[in-house]
Amino acid sequence: MPACPFSGWYMVTEIGARDFGDANRYNMLEPVALRMGLDTKSLASLWKDVALVEINVAVMYSFQEAGVTITDHHSASESFMKHVENEEMLNYMLKPSYEYQDDPWKHHSFKKNDSGGSARKKASFKGAAKAVIFFVKLFRKALAKRQKAVILYATETGKSERYAKMLGELFSHAFDPKVVCMEEYAHPEMENEQLVLIVTSTFGNGDPPENGEKLARYLYETPASSR
Repeated sequence: MPACPFSGWYMVTEIGARDFGDANRYNMLEPVALRMGLDTKSLASLWKDVALVEINVAVMYSFQEAGVTITDHHSASESFMKHVENEEMLNYMLKPSYEYQDDPWKHHSFKKNDSGGSARKKASFKGAAKAVIFFVKLFRKALAKRQKAVILYATETGKSERYAKMLGELFSHAFDPKVVCMEEYAHPEMENEQLVLIVTSTFGNGDPPENGEKLARYLYETPASSR
């Protein structure tokens, strides 16, 4: 029988909705609703929704108190949509492909100036390129005067990555920040950094996410005096 390795963690709805709420399993919606004093005689009161939310809240609380990783369905949904967006850009297909398209500048029909005024001077590609290079140089000079900052993140669900990017956007107003996943960061470079910010989640007994384990080991093994 074909098989594959599986590594993951529970989502709250797997336990709250599927195990406790399913009528063919524990069927706990009505008992919980009655304990809450909800009107279960009419479905229009949405008592099932209220009871299900409270069951999910209880499941989340119990896992967090036990120090066991669990994710809510909203975080999982956001993480999946981010994954889909990433995969769509990686496998982006344009039909017809670029190699089969005619060069647009060879066939584009420029509209004449019908206003009666003098036609605007057309900007050349060379002139536009020079302007871009000039502004890039100015921008680089401005960034060179700012203090550099590295924002490292490690995540299981994608939430820490989102917070790290928000932090990077905030710091970009006064610093020259760079947002990097811990797994992709060259650890010895930390000695030369001016400012390092770490955004990470933990689970279990404070253990780091999988993509943060290498950096965690590096920090544990490196004496504080040599960092």
